[in-house]
Amino acid sequence: MGYCFGGMGAIEAARGNLNINGVISFHGGLDCENTQLTKSIRAKLLVLHGQDAPIVSKIQVDAFVAEMKAVNSDLQLIVYANTVNSFTDPAVGSDSSKSSPYNPVSAYRSWNQMEVFLKEIFHTY
Repeated sequence: MGYCFGGMGAIEAARGNLNINGVISFHGGLDCENTQLTKSIRAKLLVLHGQDAPIVSKIQVDAFVAEMKAVNSDLQLIVYANTVNSFTDPAVGSDSSKSSPYNPVSAYRSWNQMEVFLKEIFHTY
């Protein structure tokens, strides 16, 4: 599990087909430097993404979804409207004129999704 760069790292762990049950990415990068590495993915993925994130374009999101579909991954991509990078971090403030304001609604929803996902991958529901 990771946030921002850590979220990208979590996705890379899935792409590397590590022996893990699942990965969670909060507003992480989605690009893959070497798509030749992604042949199959056994881990479940929960990707929590801000729709208006300026550092992850719609083209990158679409390419990521296509990549995950091509390897038949178990992907949950949840996109939060009116949300950009760092939406889970109250320390960044909520000034929407800045590139990465905190979004308490998206933070709350994404945390709840994480809890549901963890229950699923560890079979505690």
